[in-house]
Amino acid sequence: MKIAVLGTGGGARPHIARLAELGHQVLVGTRDPQATLARTEPDMMGIEPFKHFLADHPGIERHTFGDAAAASDRATPTASASRSSAPCHAPRSPRRSDWGAGLSGDFTGTLKR
Repeated sequence: MKIAVLGTGGGARPHIARLAELGHQVLVGTRDPQATLARTEPDMMGIEPFKHFLADHPGIERHTFGDAAAASDRATPTASASRSSAPCHAPRSPRRSDWGAGLSGDFTGTLKR
């Protein structure tokens, strides 16, 4: 299944890693994919740059929030990404979304414009 994880921070990384480990095609959404990869210092929480995480997890695709959600079968925003993910509502066709912390069917909804 193609799953978009909207966010690249400490809350998103365990989801990204586990979904990839389970064999899902993982698309990561961020506001600015190029800027995210250009960072070389830990963030304000001390979390290593995302490019270091990607080096340990090959095959993860990087996109904008909207592009990741549009190309996925399911999208799940993470902590701060949920405040920034309004662009993921752009796709015209409905997408499944998990607004909970654990990709559980109990928290699914439909992304709508």
